Amino acid sequence: MNQLAGLSGNVELRLLNSTSHSCQPTGEESELYNLKLRIVSVFVLLIVSLLGASIAVVSAYSKRLHIPTTIINTGKFFGTGVILATAFIHILPAAMNTLTDECLPEGWKEYEAYA
Repeated sequence: MNQLAGLSGNVELRLLNSTSHSCQPTGEESELYNLKLRIVSVFVLLIVSLLGASIAVVSAYSKRLHIPTTIINTGKFFGTGVILATAFIHILPAAMNTLTDECLPEGWKEYEAYA
C-alpha cells in the first residue's frame, strides 16, 4: 500500500525533475503525500454532504422550512456539475499521468488503452 501511495502522489514531481529516474519516492516526495489529511478530507466531505442532503429531507417534511422543488432540483443539478467539473479538471489529468508512468508494474502496461 505504501508503494501505491508513493506512486500516485509523486508522479508530477518525477515528471518535473526529469533527471531523477528512480521509481522510489524521495524524502521530499514522501512528505508531500499526507495520508492523514486525505483521510480526514473524505470524512469532512461526508459530513458536509450529509448536512446538505438532510436540509432537503427536513424541508420536505417541515411546513415552516418548505423549499420549492425548483430550488432543490437546481441545487442538485449544480452539485452534479461541480462534481463532474472537479473530476475532469483535477482527477482525470492526474490519473492519466499516473497510468502512463514508467514505474508502473508490467500488468498495468499491458492494458491496451494505456499501452
